[in-house]
Amino acid sequence: MANNPCDLVQIKYKGDGVQKLFTFPFTYLDQGDVFISLWDDTTKDYVDVASTEWTFANATTIEFLNPPPSPPVGDPLDPPVFNIRIYRFTDVTQTGATFYPGSAIRAEDLNGNFDQLRLAIEEGRCLIPQSMYRYLRDNYWNKTNETIHLSEQKTGKWVADDKHIATAAAISERLDSFVQDTKPADPTVTDIRQPGKVWFDNGELQFSYWEPAANAWVNLGIAGPPGPPGSQAIGGLIAGNGVAANTAHEISTIDQGTI
Repeated sequence: MANNPCDLVQIKYKGDGVQKLFTFPFTYLDQGDVFISLWDDTTKDYVDVASTEWTFANATTIEFLNPPPSPPVGDPLDPPVFNIRIYRFTDVTQTGATFYPGSAIRAEDLNGNFDQLRLAIEEGRCLIPQSMYRYLRDNYWNKTNETIHLSEQKTGKWVADDKHIATAAAISERLDSFVQDTKPADPTVTDIRQPGKVWFDNGELQFSYWEPAANAWVNLGIAGPPGPPGSQAIGGLIAGNGVAANTAHEISTIDQGTI
């Protein structure tokens, strides 16, 4: 018994733009049950070739009218694509033999019906898992390979794209701001902190962001450019720079203005 059920119903080749003849090892009941498909690099799937584009050279060899091209150059991280697929798809719309009450039952008829059923089951064991995998791949999230966890965010392995879903912990680590009156704990030496992470110091009423190059919190009030100089004091504040003043002397010293 084949380890891979698909070995019983199909075989794949790489075209080279020259070869026209390709053999196949599986059995079949009728030549109409044998099909050829070529890899389509746009749909990322095999597409059947019209029966007018190939013929049987013998019982187990097909011949293309025009030699298939070489496989397309795909993602270097993916294995090379076998762009030719010869496969069997047994017609089961009608059984090979129909038995009526009182009719004689011949052994060859029983064997023919059984073979038809057996071949169709072999094809189902191969094709159904492949079809289900493609459907799930194209329509549903793979929680094993497409989930970004807190550990990926902390080690900088999360690249924002449309192919992954992040956990609440990973999103919080990436986006949520610190609101506290003590400096947040520094990340460990093996972790990173998202550039631009925000810390609102509600004790000192300061606003800081995380700067990876400095590996430190940068206070925007200190790092930002100075405001324009004030010209007069209004209600204990110097207009223009927001510096509090308690006396006329302080105002005139800082601002050089008049009361």
